Formats: sequence, C-alpha cells, structure tokens
Amino acid sequence: MSGIEWAVQGVLLLMLGVALPFMVRLQRQIAALRRDPQLIAEGAEGFTQAAREAQASLDRMRGMVEAGGRHLEERVETAGALRDDLRFLIERGTALADRMEALVTQARPLAADPSRAAAQPAGGAATGSRGVHPSGGNPQPAGSVGAAPGSTPGGAYPAPRSTAERDLLQALARAK
Repeated sequence: MSGIEWAVQGVLLLMLGVALPFMVRLQRQIAALRRDPQLIAEGAEGFTQAAREAQASLDRMRGMVEAGGRHLEERVETAGALRDDLRFLIERGTALADRMEALVTQARPLAADPSRAAAQPAGGAATGSRGVHPSGGNPQPAGSVGAAPGSTPGGAYPAPRSTAERDLLQALARAK
C-alpha cells in the first residue's frame, strides 16, 4: 500500500470512530421506542399538532398578505387619482407660464425704453390695429379696477387675469 492509501484508510477509520457514539445513542432510542409503543403514539400526536399549527400559521400569513394586497391596491388607486390631478396642474401651469412669458416678452421693450411706453398712442403697436391687445384681451382704461400701474389712458395693457400677472406688471412698472 502506498502512503495515499494509508491516509485514506486512516481518515475512514477516524470518521467511523466519530460516528460510533451517535450510532450507539440512536440504537438506545430505537430500543426504547420498541419497549414502549406509547412513545411512538405521543411522537405521532406531537407531529400532527405541529402540522396543524403550521397550517394555521400559513392561513394567518395568507390572510395578512391578502389584506396587504388590498391595502396596496387602494394606495395605487389613490396614487392614480393624484397622478391625474398633478398632470392637470402641470398642464395648467405650463399654459400660465407661456402666458407670463408672452407678457414679459411684450413688456421688455417698454421697460427698457420708458419714453417709448409714454409716447405710445392708445391704438399703437402694443394694442394692434383694431385697439385689441395681441394676447386677445380687451384694453382697459387706466382708472378702472385692476388696471396695471403705469398703463396708458388708452389701455395699452389688458386687464390682469391673475394675481401673478398683476404682480409682474407692477414689478415692471416699478423698474421704470
């Protein structure tokens, strides 16, 4: 025999030596079960009870998962409604931002050259040829409620449509 074969034989002998106490212990337990059949019945009853408890736990877990699924579904429905609301608000905000940008673009030349704003006639370039503002609004007399500060008597500015527009026009008038 070579050295490798001796080493393998030694490892097998060591493993058998380690397993021997476990085999003796198992033999004693089997002998005890054969002497007292009541122990087998108790073991089977314990196993049955453990299986029932496991089934009850699975049922409870299934119920919790279903309740969690219903709750999640409600949250998703709520989120869908909020998504639609946000989409609507974004569309409105974009439209308002476009309107404000158009107003700022119109007001920039007037803010840069105050003499041009004062010299502009009521039916001039800012109001168009028919006396209507290019944004589609009607001109408003200077003394009326909500008139923009610094508006000409002929109404070069349309009536502000929102607080934001009114604030913007007031800020442009102060910048003059």
